[in-house]
Amino acid sequence: MPEFMTIKMKESEKARFRSWLNGLSKENQTECKKIVVDTLHGIRRKAMMLAPVNKQIGQGPFLSRQIHVILNSDRLGGMVHTQVKYAPYQEWGTGKFVKVPAFVKTMFGVDSRQWKSPRKHNHNMKPQPYFFEPARVGVNEMVVKIKNMGFKEK
Repeated sequence: MPEFMTIKMKESEKARFRSWLNGLSKENQTECKKIVVDTLHGIRRKAMMLAPVNKQIGQGPFLSRQIHVILNSDRLGGMVHTQVKYAPYQEWGTGKFVKVPAFVKTMFGVDSRQWKSPRKHNHNMKPQPYFFEPARVGVNEMVVKIKNMGFKEK
């Protein structure tokens, strides 16, 4: 599965989270699972609402229909992703309009420079952010909820 438009937690954070979670009661573990699952589905819903729509007849909201959530078997993690080839270009733009917020690299570890086209004939499409901003908001809200349950960040 391509990694180009995937939102997932860093491995080191996952390990710390699972270690903390093992010390909680079954009730609190269930609540954490609910928070994680609700967050992932909330990110997906917001990204689907914000995804650009191709207004050509027969095209419609193709991109938004290709945003999916994949949950881990234990429901303590998962990812939101799309495999649509042009998704990064919709998110960040092309040519002289490429604009990638700093939080994309710091929060999600995505090096967006790979999407800057080396071609001489850039199309210069303006960015239409729909994917990473809902993820930033959703992850921040999830962190607050989990901190309220006692999880401590580094």
